[in-house]
Amino acid sequence: MSTSSAISVSKSTLMHASLAHVSPEVRTMDDILLTLSPTSASRKYLPTEILLLIRDHLFMTMTAQLVQQSVVALEAYEHSLTDLLCSDCTAYNLEIYGPDIWQWIISLERARAFRSKLVEAQATRTNVPNPKQFVDREHWLECHLSYKVAASPVIVMGLGDTYSMSSAARPLASSIDIWGLMNSVLREFDCEAVREPEDVMCTLQCVGRGQICPKRNYMQVIPVQQHHKVTQEDLDGLAQVALHRASRDLCLSSEYPEIYNTRRHHISSSAGRLRWSVFQGRGLKVKICQALPLLYFAL
Repeated sequence: MSTSSAISVSKSTLMHASLAHVSPEVRTMDDILLTLSPTSASRKYLPTEILLLIRDHLFMTMTAQLVQQSVVALEAYEHSLTDLLCSDCTAYNLEIYGPDIWQWIISLERARAFRSKLVEAQATRTNVPNPKQFVDREHWLECHLSYKVAASPVIVMGLGDTYSMSSAARPLASSIDIWGLMNSVLREFDCEAVREPEDVMCTLQCVGRGQICPKRNYMQVIPVQQHHKVTQEDLDGLAQVALHRASRDLCLSSEYPEIYNTRRHHISSSAGRLRWSVFQGRGLKVKICQALPLLYFAL
């Protein structure tokens, strides 16, 4: 298959677009478009061209709203992780590992173990009753959107129990997940999603608005293999039509924030410097203790 018979799109955009496609608002608009009759004498609706433009704007608005909801939920989860650390540990990690808390995994694991003992002793609870450790933002986003899928009766009724793609390395408790929804939506357009070729997995791609996203966060939307007894030229034509419909109706060429590729700076550097000055006031002993982990890994 030629490279022109595939659409490269980020996983985040594809997952959120799939959710927007099955939203009641978009489904209602699609039902209106399907009921239009060009031979009808009495026209009760706007012209089809205008309705299609309204549908495009509605779809992009719904997708952007879902993306924003995921951004807010991710920020809340990241804030809950920082609540597991005391102010001194937070300042230390900020100074050593930077503002990206997903680089603080070792310290968070230690803090979680300490906090669990503290909760048992004091019978208190944190902002997250049972915080789950995710591998990265991509893993968190898959689980977050899968919960949305499983919690929607309308989506669950429209999906089967088996899917052609799932996150095998990160299994979910529910059999209904975002990958199943995504595959179900793409099948409506005679398309499917595959991972990027290995030779481009480690490259970078500019996604607009100053964002650089690793190609491993991208997937390719390709037409489903057809087995009709037609010429190769006809098969290529059908493939292009399928890709065009998927790109148009799912607005895959639109730009949205790359959630799990965006560095969260909810902990300001000024706050880090303020807390770090407290460390300096405690003398050389504290600094030596902070340097021990670095010396350990250096050895």
